[in-house]
This record gives sequence, C-alpha cells and structure tokens, in this order.
Amino acid sequence: MSGHTYKLKYFPLKARGEPIRYLFAYADVPYEDVRLPTEQWPTLKPTMPFGKVPVLEIDGKVTHQSRAICRYLGKKFGLGGADDWENLQIDMAVDTFEDMRDNVRNYYRDEVPESKKAKYEPLIKETLPFYLGRLEDHVKSQGGYMANGKVRGCPHKRLKIFGMKYGGKHFSSIRTTMLIHERLKRQESNLMHFKWEVT
Repeated sequence: MSGHTYKLKYFPLKARGEPIRYLFAYADVPYEDVRLPTEQWPTLKPTMPFGKVPVLEIDGKVTHQSRAICRYLGKKFGLGGADDWENLQIDMAVDTFEDMRDNVRNYYRDEVPESKKAKYEPLIKETLPFYLGRLEDHVKSQGGYMANGKVRGCPHKRLKIFGMKYGGKHFSSIRTTMLIHERLKRQESNLMHFKWEVT
C-alpha cells in the first residue's frame, strides 16, 4: 500500500509512540519499530531532533513531533478529513485530548508531595469529570466516533488515554473496547466498521 520505508524510534513504552503504532497497524503498513533502551537515552538524546522522541524516519528522512507525524500518516493512510471542515473537527478533538492530558500530566509529574496532594482532588472531582463528560456527549453526538461520524485519524491519537491510571485510580467515563484495541494490533482489515463504545 505504501511504497515507503518507515522506522519509528521511541522508548519501550506506549505514551506518544503508541498512536503512531496504531496507525501503522490500522493501515496494515510495515514499519521498523525501534524501542530505545532507556538506559542509553543520555547518549542517544543529542542525536535526536531537539533531543526528543518519537522520531519517524520516512525513506531515511528524519521527522519528529508526534502529532505532526500522526496527522501526516492519517492523511497518507486515508484517515484525514474529506475537506478543511472535517480536518478542523479532527484537530479540535486532538487538541481537546491534549488539554486533558496536560492536566493529568501536571499532576502526575509533580514531585512535591504537598503540591501533588493538593492537585489530586480537583483533578478527580472537577477536571476529569468535566472533560470526560463533555467528550462522552460529543462521542454520542458523532455516532460513537470522535470526529465527523466516521473513523478518522483523530481516534488513534489518544485511544489509550481512557485506560490511564494515576494515583491508584482508574478513569474510564468513555472507554474504547478491547476488541478494537486487539484487532488494531492484529492488523485486521475490517476495522472501518467498528466504533467507540460509550458506557
């Protein structure tokens, strides 16, 4: 399908690398999945653009920034919007996920016990219910999808976010079915008919 060679470089983690892996699996496009040993990162860091990963080599050309890579692959694999309006819907959904993720990351990365404790209640009782409630309503209005009422690049960007665990608590107002997750990984071809499951 592709005709190009792809090499993804990221840590042996999901995080920002997994949405890119999902896109390759969904499109059934082969790629080299290089898992960088974390203990070697101090040596590898200076060799990466701006000292960060993921990095995707396309025909030997180095690209970076996970969202830019996902948008590019989404378009290449037929998951982009049909026009500028649909692309706007996809970008809005992706950026909303990023807003929610920033709030969670702000709590998770806080290394000061007193500060982290103070952030916990607002995150659990206010921030996440706000985002998840509105996202749930949005998914329902889109017939089970995140944008444009159909499978597009956006759902794969943050499929995993609803399985996150922080502080021993599990947040899952919206959840994606394990069936979708497993079939993505097995690269089955009939995924265009599957939707997000809202519970």
